[in-house]
Amino acid sequence: LLPGITEPRWNIAAAIAYDRYLYDRWSKYISRSQRLSFTLASYNTGFSRTMDARNQAKASGRDPGRWQQVEQYVPLQTKNYVKKIFGLMDESS
Repeated sequence: LLPGITEPRWNIAAAIAYDRYLYDRWSKYISRSQRLSFTLASYNTGFSRTMDARNQAKASGRDPGRWQQVEQYVPLQTKNYVKKIFGLMDESS
């Protein structure tokens, strides 16, 4: 095992770094206002699977740059994960 892998602080730091990586990766495809939703979905189900959902939305005539148009193409678990995180964010404001 890597040093520190069992320590929560390192797991949290790794998750934050990975989230930032995903957020930056989506900057090529998604406007800033929509990017957090796609980042959270990618964290949950993977970048490629989220990109596949985006491509499915586009093929169905939907706007692939708007999460509300793409979310129906991701797994239900991912859709619920994104909603849950936004709900937690709303509660903390």
